[in-house]
Amino acid sequence: MSNIQEEAGDKIIVRYIAKRCIHAAECVKGLPKVFDIHRKPWIDPNAASADAIMEVISRCPSGALQFERTDGGPSEVMPPINTVTLMVNGPLSFRGRLEILSTNGEVTTTDTRMTLCRCGLSKNNPYCDNSHSKGGFKDNSLVLNNFTKTFDSIATDQAIKITPITHGPLGLRGPLEIIGSSGPSRYRCDRVFLCRCGASKNKPFCDSSHRQTLATRTNLDNRPAAELDAPARLREAAKQFARSRQSTAPASAPSASESSQQTPQTQSESPYTPRVLHLLPNDSEIALQVVEKDTQRLVIFDRAYNRYYLRNPEYTDIRGLLARPADEVVVTTIPRKSLAKEIARLLPHELDLLLWKATLAVSQGQLFEGLPRTGFFQLRRWPDLKRLGASPLHIKLAALLRKGGTIEYLAEFLNAPTADVIDYVNASYSLNYLEHKNTTVTPAVSTNKTLSDSKRSLFSRIRSRLGI
Repeated sequence: MSNIQEEAGDKIIVRYIAKRCIHAAECVKGLPKVFDIHRKPWIDPNAASADAIMEVISRCPSGALQFERTDGGPSEVMPPINTVTLMVNGPLSFRGRLEILSTNGEVTTTDTRMTLCRCGLSKNNPYCDNSHSKGGFKDNSLVLNNFTKTFDSIATDQAIKITPITHGPLGLRGPLEIIGSSGPSRYRCDRVFLCRCGASKNKPFCDSSHRQTLATRTNLDNRPAAELDAPARLREAAKQFARSRQSTAPASAPSASESSQQTPQTQSESPYTPRVLHLLPNDSEIALQVVEKDTQRLVIFDRAYNRYYLRNPEYTDIRGLLARPADEVVVTTIPRKSLAKEIARLLPHELDLLLWKATLAVSQGQLFEGLPRTGFFQLRRWPDLKRLGASPLHIKLAALLRKGGTIEYLAEFLNAPTADVIDYVNASYSLNYLEHKNTTVTPAVSTNKTLSDSKRSLFSRIRSRLGI
């Protein structure tokens, strides 16, 4: 790889990954004859014995330095149990059998040493890039929850599976020991969530502070939330749904009299297809367990706390599941009093962003069942459109819906396609941003107009509509 420097000696090959270096200086202090930053190349693998070079490289916390013995010598010695050391005012230092997973569960990196960011400022996530120094990150690195777990059913030689959860913490699975670097306290476990936004009040553990600190800025995968595209399977589901609507359309063309009485917005709609996202309950006293019939993957939805829970961190993008027809899953309701037991060993994730995108993808201009075409809609609360990545049309619709209106009124007022208005109404209703009345309510229209609507700017009409 072009970003890896490799220097081959007689008995050992030394590799250097510059992007992962945090300048701990273990190398230049340990073997200055081998590692001399004032020399080019700065690594001379023949300036010391292979054993000495191996010992110094093994002290590199970030894993920026790697080695390969060509003399048949030993490889790096693994610790008896994987460890995570909290560096004072700095990153998380991992040692042992380490695997970094993508949100799809694919292993992207396998290593024995890593330093991962926990200040929320790194430009090279999930790795540390020393941004904590410039950002003023402070933590005394104590493990206050002194707890030891006996690994009866888990082999301690298993790898830690590390999943950087989008807009959330580091999800760790596997036997590990967390060590406070400024005290003797230790915490042993086989599943834990560690803060990587820098805002937790219970460091090093996640306390959901990332929900406030990361909602309005670039996420921890270095991508704006608005750029998170729907997976291919979700787009394909939307296409199939559109084709199914076309296939159910009448084969014969309507008569001239029927055509004169019908507009594109009032023609009869295709049969309603219930999907998983339609089944999510608004009742705060129950949660919903959904199991896919083909894959047996389990997800528990808790709308009251805007969360969904998974068995493992490999399957975090559930937009495909939300878009699936309801007859392809098995659904069970869980009373609130039983929920804590059901989710005890599951991983929590935020629901609203995925639900918003999934609803927009499958809506296809068709109102959800139970929402009246001629009903009056009004905002319950202002949606977090910046985080949801809404379009300019969505911002205008939110402004108008502060006082409410019908779908036809909104489409006519904004000169927007009715299908786009319906998509927004469905998405807002899914996230409990909207309430509706079945009876038609005619929006108030001012009788003191000095200019016709055609001569007034859209902004002026919106301001007039809002009474400002």
